[in-house]
Amino acid sequence: MIIRISGHQGSGKTTVARKLAEAFGWQFSYTGGIFREMAAEAGQHLEEFYRKMKEDPELEKSIDGRQAKLMASRDNLVVDGRLAAFFPSPFLTFNIFLRVDRLEGSRRQQKRAENQGRSVEEIAAATDQRMAEERERYRQLYGIENHMDETKFNCVMDTTNLSEGQVFNHCYCEAAFYQFGKMFEKYIKNPA
Repeated sequence: MIIRISGHQGSGKTTVARKLAEAFGWQFSYTGGIFREMAAEAGQHLEEFYRKMKEDPELEKSIDGRQAKLMASRDNLVVDGRLAAFFPSPFLTFNIFLRVDRLEGSRRQQKRAENQGRSVEEIAAATDQRMAEERERYRQLYGIENHMDETKFNCVMDTTNLSEGQVFNHCYCEAAFYQFGKMFEKYIKNPA
């Protein structure tokens, strides 16, 4: 099974994804980490890097393509990526969407090294702009009208007032029950 996690910035996606990968003993793939490394190497703020990617759509497509190829060729994987739920996979998939209140998400993002010295309001404004730019880019690159479409996900959860442990426990149980249920269905159809 491949667990694919997306959602709002600051909702806890990467934290939960890492913990799920560790708990299941699976590989972890993180598209955002690739973008952050590339922005740091270019000496740019993440938002600036995302805006510049607009000028070079093939760069983003190549990064997304790597993740899509991984999901098409490897089972037992946890993927943290905005578009992960939109890519096909021959394996059983379980999609998680984490949402968070805009200001709470910005407060959480404030703890990241790239956001040191920035106010919650600055981060919230930058997040809003990034979301609008992502929506337009994904529409142009892939024809995806809304990459935050919660109907694409098996589990949708608001993390605003929850601890990391509560979010992890809920996601872990949902994914494990889903996997067990699919294995049981398969067994019922073909008990041999």
